[in-house]
Amino acid sequence: MRRAALAAGALLVAGCAGPVPIERLHVGDPRDARIALEDAHLEGPVAVRIDHLPPPDPHEDVRAQLLAAAARGVPALRPRFELVPGEPVLVVAFDQPLGADPCSPLPPGEGPLQSVQFAFCADGTPYAAVRAPAEGDLERLYERLARTLFPDLYAERYGLGLGPLRIGLGGSFGFGR
Repeated sequence: MRRAALAAGALLVAGCAGPVPIERLHVGDPRDARIALEDAHLEGPVAVRIDHLPPPDPHEDVRAQLLAAAARGVPALRPRFELVPGEPVLVVAFDQPLGADPCSPLPPGEGPLQSVQFAFCADGTPYAAVRAPAEGDLERLYERLARTLFPDLYAERYGLGLGPLRIGLGGSFGFGR
């Protein structure tokens, strides 16, 4: 009985560990990445390049899950990410060394998956880049990386955001009878 209580306590603590931390790399500005993504989205599918894709699970289409999760992670836009050549491009890199240029392709890494990095690049220059350890639910991690890389600019553009509420200033006047 005591072992069952300890096991339940360990599961509870593990469940409260919280999400994997996402690090913003010191290149570019995520707001610029969001604006460039909005422009690219209007012209059709947004190009994606995946570097160092981990070995696929035979039961899952890793690329399709990654692209769908990244699109879900972009609030109020839902871009269509596709593995097509083009600029700007979302670069998804697995196990990219810290300090490496986030827009440059690297030779495939070896060993177990350690990290995932998203960068939005045009002409070899990053608009912004984010990185996180490859832990937990990877599909959820892809969503969170996209949300951090492409933040919602609604409050900045249209008013103050208080949780789910959006408050803006405005006014009008008129003449009545």
